Amino acid sequence: MKTFEDKLYKAYHMTPRRYKYIGNGNWEVWVKENDTGKNPYVTVNENTGDFHG
Repeated sequence: MKTFEDKLYKAYHMTPRRYKYIGNGNWEVWVKENDTGKNPYVTVNENTGDFHG
């Protein structure tokens, strides 16, 4: 996940606060800098490192 965290910070200046595994190698990610409530800021695939939000 470190590579993902580096990419997230470099692109958006966001730092992960919490992860929730949702299956099939995918994780929901909440960040410290933006309160999105119940919705994650991005979803990341642990196998590819690709993320979207």
